[in-house]
Amino acid sequence: MSELTTWTTVNLTDMEMRMAAMVGAERQLQSAGSPGTKHGLSNLDPWTMHLNGAAAELAVAKALALFWPGSVGTFRAEPDIPCRQHPPGIEVRWISQMRYDLKIRHDDSPERMYVLVSGFAPRMTLHGWFLGSDAKQPEFWTELGNGRPGLWCVPKERLHGPQGRKPSAMAGAGV
Repeated sequence: MSELTTWTTVNLTDMEMRMAAMVGAERQLQSAGSPGTKHGLSNLDPWTMHLNGAAAELAVAKALALFWPGSVGTFRAEPDIPCRQHPPGIEVRWISQMRYDLKIRHDDSPERMYVLVSGFAPRMTLHGWFLGSDAKQPEFWTELGNGRPGLWCVPKERLHGPQGRKPSAMAGAGV
């Protein structure tokens, strides 16, 4: 994987995996019967999506030494990870394929930070972050041509690493 698009990799412990699995399972149970994901259907089964989404949130919290509440059913009312340094909080976007970039939608908060994570639990790769308002710029606007509404896609190479540094400046440094 290119150093230009990787901030750090986090390996979750067995206990952390149990926590993520419990949260992911509860999220799936609450969404059972819904007609797929809000933003389009995935080729992954929903259990895999929810487990890895929860694991990605936990990995970001672990990398940043922040508390992960593992919330269920809050959707956008609360951030994935509360953060005193950035009170609107942090949202985590897990991607199942490396070719995907950070996606920001119309109803995403412009004040929150969005962290892009890939991988499958227990090994999660953090690619970087972007502020919602900075992402909602014309240069990032994308029409995917799949019948879904347009959105903003921020390429991995443009994401920031910790303390605002670009991931490329982090070569060899861990979090």
